[in-house]
Amino acid sequence: MKVFCFSYKGQYGGGCAVVAANSKEEAYNVLTKHDETMEYYTDIDHCIEVLELNTNVSSSRVIICKFYQE
Repeated sequence: MKVFCFSYKGQYGGGCAVVAANSKEEAYNVLTKHDETMEYYTDIDHCIEVLELNTNVSSSRVIICKFYQE
């Protein structure tokens, strides 16, 4: 699976979420199922594939999810 990193989309806050999935869209769907308020923090436009990371997981999943808003 690929690894995607979502960054904070607002001006006053930060954090990131790292998700293993087959595509950006699948990663975002997994992330929003993990936390329904995620649309306030990030979106697909704030997502990059982390090419340096490899994962041997067999299903899509959230690896890290830490956002904050000021």
